[in-house]
Amino acid sequence: MNTAIESTLTRLEKMEVQSSGPITIIPLGDPVKPSLTYLTLAEALQTGRFRITEVSEGGSVPTLKAVNETEQNVLLIDGEEVAGAKQNRVFNASILVPAKSTISIPVSCTEQGRWSYRSPEFVDSGHVMSPRQRMDKKFYVMNTLRQSGSFAGNQGAVWDEVRRLHDELGTRSSTGAMSDAFRIRGSDIDDLTHAFEPVKGQVGLAAVVNGRLLGLDYLSQESVFKQVFPKLIKSYTIESMRTRGGSPSRHDRDVLAQYDRLVETAIKASESVHESVGLGFDYRHSSDDVVGSALVHKEEVVHMAFFAVDRFPSDEPRARFSSFRERRDFRS
Repeated sequence: MNTAIESTLTRLEKMEVQSSGPITIIPLGDPVKPSLTYLTLAEALQTGRFRITEVSEGGSVPTLKAVNETEQNVLLIDGEEVAGAKQNRVFNASILVPAKSTISIPVSCTEQGRWSYRSPEFVDSGHVMSPRQRMDKKFYVMNTLRQSGSFAGNQGAVWDEVRRLHDELGTRSSTGAMSDAFRIRGSDIDDLTHAFEPVKGQVGLAAVVNGRLLGLDYLSQESVFKQVFPKLIKSYTIESMRTRGGSPSRHDRDVLAQYDRLVETAIKASESVHESVGLGFDYRHSSDDVVGSALVHKEEVVHMAFFAVDRFPSDEPRARFSSFRERRDFRS
């Protein structure tokens, strides 16, 4: 594993566990202070000098255009959703958009039934895909990276997963929009998330749903993590509404042991590295038990996320990726 990623994973400090209903959160702190600074999607859009648009008047489903006229880099997070323009999209990778630049962004559509302008530019939807959706998308993007060097995913699979999300939540959307699931179940989400607040020094979290640790997220800046925290909590909360089985409460000792096992598994996973479409390098990790990715710039981890594969009922993406990996060595 890349030295910066392994070092970050192993030094993260577990803080006091928080619980609400079926959800348990392990706040994570980092004793090493970051040197890189950047804006979040929401911060950048608020300046009026950062825009995300269709690539042209006609648009292109798998690609958007990011125009950064600010003096700072802007972080877009893998699985983060933007709404508007011709249809809602999610980012296929974590991307650090350079200051004073215009770049193309690989995306997947999360609104199948619309292809008409709702607005000239995108806005922050306030959502991140559920962890199961993020995990599936990571597998598909890894496939295309190895096959063609592209950050494209599997659009049909993303639409299928959005439909599955609505079916399991008992929600409906006239345009098949993922964001409608969050909107319709908004009060239920709020009931579970109000108990969670980021604590001083927190830069990451590991989330346990119904007694099973699903994954972890890390961002290098505490101020950035604080802004993204509500999106991440909502993401894991909506997953708790579609997850069946397991126990809603577990002893803290067991929860922390599950976290330690996830970190150990992530460190041992196969790794490949790819040049990002923005600044830095995109690292991809996979084994039979874990899938993850990390954006590293100037030997500093900007964002990383890992998911425990066996905690999710859908293993089709894993099966497809495992079959592909058997034909080619995943390590670079």
